[in-house]
Amino acid sequence: MEPVVQSARMLQTPKVWNNISPQLYVTFWSLSMYDVHVPVDRYELEIQRFKQQIVQLEENKDLAASKKKKDKERWAQLIDKLKDEQRRQEEHNQCVMSWLKHERDSWFPSKSTKSETITQFLQLCMFPRCVFTASDAIYCAKFVHMLHNLKTPNFSTLLCFDRVFSDISYTVASCTENEASRYVMRWHGDRKTYDKECGSYPGFVTVLRATNTDKADHLDYENFRHVCHKWQYKLTKALVVCLESKDYTQIRNTIMVLTKILPFYPKVLNLGQALERRIDKICEEEKDKRPDIFALAMG
Repeated sequence: MEPVVQSARMLQTPKVWNNISPQLYVTFWSLSMYDVHVPVDRYELEIQRFKQQIVQLEENKDLAASKKKKDKERWAQLIDKLKDEQRRQEEHNQCVMSWLKHERDSWFPSKSTKSETITQFLQLCMFPRCVFTASDAIYCAKFVHMLHNLKTPNFSTLLCFDRVFSDISYTVASCTENEASRYVMRWHGDRKTYDKECGSYPGFVTVLRATNTDKADHLDYENFRHVCHKWQYKLTKALVVCLESKDYTQIRNTIMVLTKILPFYPKVLNLGQALERRIDKICEEEKDKRPDIFALAMG
């Protein structure tokens, strides 16, 4: 990969690589969802569906024995194929994660503040890719979660989420907020989960000490809940601006994003009411002008 890294180095000024390394840049743009995430639940769902088909065949008394046997063999083969595919992807994912864990220390040089690091990461990696496709948007969220889980040095999960929720104009056409919100509200909803998955992670450090022997300050659970409230407020404010923009694409995409994040947002009553009022106004204004926007808003 070194020749590719050297080529990537020429794409930006040397100052940029003080914030993120070309190794991270190449890694981010080289990987895909297949590399960073195994959809175990989806595999299990499909396998159970195929098994149910076999059960239904067994219960079908009207089907000829030869036909029943042939169909059962076909479903059994599909189950075996899915299990083998899942096994191969899990093995591949383990190899990728092992390699990423080995590489993580070089990704974010400690030559700049974490704010500058996150800015460069979002501008060069997250924001450009998350608007390609829905799959790319989900990949971006999975990649951030992976950075957090690997306890990547000099990467602030808190700052990254803060920027994502604050600057949604860049990602209003994507599913990034849906994935990010799912992780955040999972941590918000349970102290034990938060303590286990965030409490001692470098991504949730709030104050860095002068020496390595001093213990860094991590964001505790109650303060994290306050941060979540701030993110919900910022998200609401940005979404209202988009809904009031009069721009067709922005309004349409904002409504679509809202439908995606409904299971996790809004969690604050008055923020939800503010959005409802704006949606009601759109329904009134667009009923006879733009039926597709009206239909989305009504949905």
